[in-house]
Amino acid sequence: MSNTYGMSNPFIVQNGLIVNADAVITGSISSSTATINRLVVRDGTTAYMDAKLATNVSSYSVVDYFTGSLGNSAKWTLSIGDGTNLKTSEVMCIWNPSTGESSYAEYTTNALGTVAGFLSVNMTSGNVNLIANPLTGSWTIKILRFII
Repeated sequence: MSNTYGMSNPFIVQNGLIVNADAVITGSISSSTATINRLVVRDGTTAYMDAKLATNVSSYSVVDYFTGSLGNSAKWTLSIGDGTNLKTSEVMCIWNPSTGESSYAEYTTNALGTVAGFLSVNMTSGNVNLIANPLTGSWTIKILRFII
C-alpha cells in the first residue's frame, strides 16, 4: 500500500529526506563522532544512513566523518555546486577498522559547467573522513551517506 510519498515503507532520515525501506527497527545512535540514523533490515543487517549539508567549502575540508567501527564500507552520493557550476558524484569506500587501512573511488556521473576540485577519503584516529578539496571557488555540498 502506498502513501502520499508513493512508497510502501517510507523512512524519514533527516532534514526531510525520505527513502523507501522495509525496516524492522529504526532510530538514532550516538557515537563518539555524531548522531547517526540507523536502519535494521529484515535479515538482521544494520545499515546507517545520514544526510547533511556542507556550505562555503573553499579549501581542503573534512565534510563528513563517522567512527569506522560502524561497518567496513560506505557510499556517499553528493551534489556539488558553486551556484553556477554543478556536479553529482558517488564515492565508495572500504576500510579495515583494526588496521586503519582504507581504499576509495569517486565516480562522477554528471556535470554542468566545471567544478574544479577533488574528493578523497582517509581514516584517522578510528574515523572515516570524506574530504573535499576545491581548487577554485566556494562549494555547497549536499551529502547522502550509507554505511554497511
